[in-house]
Amino acid sequence: MSGQKINLVVETLLYLLTVLTEDDRVCLIGFNSSADKKTPLARVSEANRPKLIQAIKRLPMDSGGTSIGAGLEKALKVLANRKHTNTVSSILLLSDGLDGAALQ
Repeated sequence: MSGQKINLVVETLLYLLTVLTEDDRVCLIGFNSSADKKTPLARVSEANRPKLIQAIKRLPMDSGGTSIGAGLEKALKVLANRKHTNTVSSILLLSDGLDGAALQ
C-alpha cells in the first residue's frame, strides 16, 4: 500500500489515538507479505502515546505484497497471549483489500 491509501491509514490511526483512553490497549501490527509487530500491546497512556504516534508514522510506505491473513494471524496471537483482558476486545484491520495471497 502506498500513496493516498497509506496516508489515510496513518490519519485514521492517529485519530484513533485521540479517542482512546488509558483504559485501552493497542498493539500496532504492520503487514505486507508477512506481518511484523511494530509495538507491544500497551496502554494508551501519556507515556506510551508518543511511541505509538512514532510507530504509526514509520509504517512502510510501499513494502510490496499484502497478506491480510498474516496480519490477522499475528493480531489473534497478541490477543491470545495477553496478560490482562478487557470486557471488549477488537481487531481493527486496515488494508486496501488487494491481497495476492487471499486464496491461502
